[in-house]
Amino acid sequence: MHVSFYTTDQSGLVFYMLLRNSHMDITAENLEGLLLAALLGAVIGLDREYRGKAAGFRTLILVSMGSALFSMVSYRMALLDPEKSSDVTRIASNIVTGVGFLCAGIIFRTGKEVIGLTTSATVWIVAAIGMAAGIGSFALATIATLITWMTLFLLHYIENMVLDLVSTEKYLLRWHTDHGSEIQPKDFFDHWSFQIRSAKLNKSNDLVIAEWTIRASKKAHEAAVENMLKDRRIAGLEY
Repeated sequence: MHVSFYTTDQSGLVFYMLLRNSHMDITAENLEGLLLAALLGAVIGLDREYRGKAAGFRTLILVSMGSALFSMVSYRMALLDPEKSSDVTRIASNIVTGVGFLCAGIIFRTGKEVIGLTTSATVWIVAAIGMAAGIGSFALATIATLITWMTLFLLHYIENMVLDLVSTEKYLLRWHTDHGSEIQPKDFFDHWSFQIRSAKLNKSNDLVIAEWTIRASKKAHEAAVENMLKDRRIAGLEY
């Protein structure tokens, strides 16, 4: 496969040809592609907006439309200069790169928790949906939107059901130093029913301060809190 890259003058010529033939550029299929890209981006954006995510309604519409428009321009430039065998995938690959930078700005890490992965992945798939609409694959773009919406909206409730069964909670306990540091999570959780994600132990004057991050079932957490409140060794508890 032969791939040619335009110089500045050649690029200017291609854009001049594009502008000169702009009356041919506005077709029913182009308009349908842009409108469909905006609509599909809006469908997914509604869910993100409802949940108060960083990339919401307007952002996903613009990402989808922008990807569709870049795809159309890429295809049009190839048609205007077929003798150069221009690489149609160059603009498409740059869409992926640009969206990657946008997605990176959505992901944050606070301590051991990573926030924004799902929203970032949503922006990524919306860009792909916009590209599909831009090249005229309307059925593919619509099906991908349906699957994405089901993943974000319907599976959210299944995820909540799982979280009701198993969750990660933080505990802050205080006890006097005359009890030593023998108080451990296993004193309140059955050994098979929990997982210690992190454990910190500090001493302040006559108090021992422990911070535990425990993953366990909802019932295990409830039973552990009840046992902690009954334990006379514990001077303070936050959870």
